[in-house]
Formats: sequence, structure tokens, C-alpha cells
Amino acid sequence: MNDTQWQQWLRSSSGKKRCLLIILNNSVAPVYLASQPYTSWPTDSLANIPFRDCLTQSPELSDDDSLELGDLEFTWPMKITELRARYWRGYAVNLYLGSPSLCDPFP
Repeated sequence: MNDTQWQQWLRSSSGKKRCLLIILNNSVAPVYLASQPYTSWPTDSLANIPFRDCLTQSPELSDDDSLELGDLEFTWPMKITELRARYWRGYAVNLYLGSPSLCDPFP
């Protein structure tokens, strides 16, 4: 997919928000975040995983010499110390941007 095709796909949502899924890998267990409520499908490689609908702002990405992920802003219902106790450096961050119907229970 070239840049023009990407921009066309991104704008083709008819005004609906696209669903952003983020997997934050760390030393304990992955943290699954989303911009809208989402649970992976039983046929997905990560089957039946609930993604927490807690992103308050989409991260910024920059690609100067290397790809950088800006700050992630999200709400967390439990004590934040649970997340602070984990080791994050060097672990992958997976971002998935999908169709608005991905998070729509009634497509």
C-alpha cells in the first residue's frame, strides 16, 4: 500500500472514528488498550482478548531516523503502581488501526 492508498483508506470511514488497538508488551504480561471497546475474535491469533477502552488521546508517531512513539494517554481503573512496577524498556509496542466497523457490534 502506498501513501496515497493509505490516505484514501484512512479517509474512507464516512466520518466514523477508526479503532486504534495497542498492545504494550512488558516484563509481566501484555497490556491491551483500545480507543473503543473491542474483543478479539475467536479466530484471531490472540483469541478472545478484551482490549481496555481507555485511550484518551491517540499517540503521535515520528519517523526521523528511527520510529518514535509519543506519550500514551489513557485512564486506568486500578492503581497505577501496578503498571509502574513493570519493566517496559526494550519491549515491543504493537499498533493496529482498523475499520470503524471493527469496533461496531452492529455492522
